[in-house]
Amino acid sequence: MAPLKEDLPTGDGAEPLESFEAFVSNPRRQIAARDVTELSDRQLDLVRYMAFGPKNQIEVEGKTFEAGKPMPLGAAARLAGVHLRRARALEAESQVFRRALHKARQAHRYGEPTPEPSAPSVKVDKVYGLTHTYAGLRKLVAARRKELGLSQIAFDEICGFPGGYQGKLEANVRRYGDMSLDVTLAALGLAIALVPSAGRDSEKESQVKDLNESRTSRMRKLGRAGGRAARASMTDAEWSEHCRKANKVRWRKWREARGEKARRERKRDRPDRAASSIPNPKDLPQ
Repeated sequence: MAPLKEDLPTGDGAEPLESFEAFVSNPRRQIAARDVTELSDRQLDLVRYMAFGPKNQIEVEGKTFEAGKPMPLGAAARLAGVHLRRARALEAESQVFRRALHKARQAHRYGEPTPEPSAPSVKVDKVYGLTHTYAGLRKLVAARRKELGLSQIAFDEICGFPGGYQGKLEANVRRYGDMSLDVTLAALGLAIALVPSAGRDSEKESQVKDLNESRTSRMRKLGRAGGRAARASMTDAEWSEHCRKANKVRWRKWREARGEKARRERKRDRPDRAASSIPNPKDLPQ
């Protein structure tokens, strides 16, 4: 993981915010469209789709768009992954966005080739850690938070989380989602970089196998613990009835699977009825 800026978090395609207080005071965690000074990668893709269209024929929300034909704002925003409200604000208020869109449309008019999406260029001044697992990611996030001198409660206030949410994330009681991970990385001034993993292919396969086995083992332990808890909360009669219903479900699934297998075998061994129903011309009356 490498920082976007070592000092302060950044908004979507914007310059660094002036302070953590400014970051907290912005409820949408984004720079206003009129203040954007540099377009993000998704916003550049939005410009490309609006000016040059898709490289291949594509269907968006039930509508088909031909290759090389400019797309309207709504479809281009959906394809580029930009929120429609944000795209409309950029088109209406951002001089940078309108200038980029005008240049792209001029280039399309004079037959210049469609530009390829460029990989984001990030200056890496420091690498905070390397991990291959989700647990390692949680530990790195917690270490960065402590390095900034922020408690979990203070970090919740900065990110707009409910009280105690960061503690649950670090304890793996809750898991990072699309919104919480984005806000957490922005507040810590971090970005995720994907790099080739060292080691031979056999070692990587062994790592994947170990991770799958550990997850399977964990799920089995959880299942056994749940079964013991359920047994402790039931009387003998209730437990007997519970086991009877579970056995009925188990045997029903087994019979359904056996019947489905038999049907597939009969269908495979049965001759084609459609082909056998076609009469032979020689048998037709003359």
